[in-house]
Amino acid sequence: MVSRFCATPHGSIVMGIGDPNELKGFHFHSSWEFLDEMSRHVVRFLPPLKDVRVVRQWAGLYDITPDSQPILGPTPKVYGFLTAWASVVMVSCSDPL
Repeated sequence: MVSRFCATPHGSIVMGIGDPNELKGFHFHSSWEFLDEMSRHVVRFLPPLKDVRVVRQWAGLYDITPDSQPILGPTPKVYGFLTAWASVVMVSCSDPL
């Protein structure tokens, strides 16, 4: 299971996890079960977060290659064009939220 979490400039903490066993398809619903699982997972890494209040939860779709690896290298049809694509990081600490 992959964890992502970071603090934002306005003081919130954005967290997420990815499950390699998740069924393939278009699943974009949130649930109390997911929130409970994610909370237990994140608290193992950051025990002080055990008493933090959850303000909101959201879910969405994201693209990923079948082998979960980035796509890097030259593009055969466009000379000089390089591809550097990886979507495993859904939220960057430098992105405005």
